[in-house]
Amino acid sequence: MTLIRASLSFLLAACLVAFPFAAFWFSSFEHPYWLFAAAVALSILRFATAGRVATDLLVPQLVFYLGVMAMAFLAAKDQAYLLHPFAMSGSFALIFGISLSKEQSLIETFARLREPDLPASGVVFTRKLTRIWFVFLILNSIVAAITALFAPIEVWVFYNGILFYCLSGVLMVSDFLYRGIFAARA
Repeated sequence: MTLIRASLSFLLAACLVAFPFAAFWFSSFEHPYWLFAAAVALSILRFATAGRVATDLLVPQLVFYLGVMAMAFLAAKDQAYLLHPFAMSGSFALIFGISLSKEQSLIETFARLREPDLPASGVVFTRKLTRIWFVFLILNSIVAAITALFAPIEVWVFYNGILFYCLSGVLMVSDFLYRGIFAARA
């Protein structure tokens, strides 16, 4: 990945992480359609600049995301941007789920970039970890939808802008620590 592409990818990811806070700040504007447009544009750019590891999964992910966002816009133009976290999480759950039906799970694909000769125990572990992320993302999608449809904007921002990232971080750190302990025993 070139430095420019990596920088752009990082910038887009940072903008998407900051999106709930921007949405909160600008949600009081009348007809905040541009929030919807910004979320979709940033997401499309993010998908386009993502790594090329599992390119066969990019199309279903993008179709899911754009389909959800289009339906949200048709149903509630002024509030459609609130479904962005649901659409993103759901699109990632979709690709994790699709990869579970394949011989090589998504996390195994990433693991093989670092360790091409992944042992059988690593294959089993990465499949289990893919399942964990799949369930986590499904549950997050449900909560993100509930906060978008039924919660005040403050609750939506807290969950989608803070708590989700903290929970994701806990899952990532737990994986890292588990692998460290597991690798030390092997």
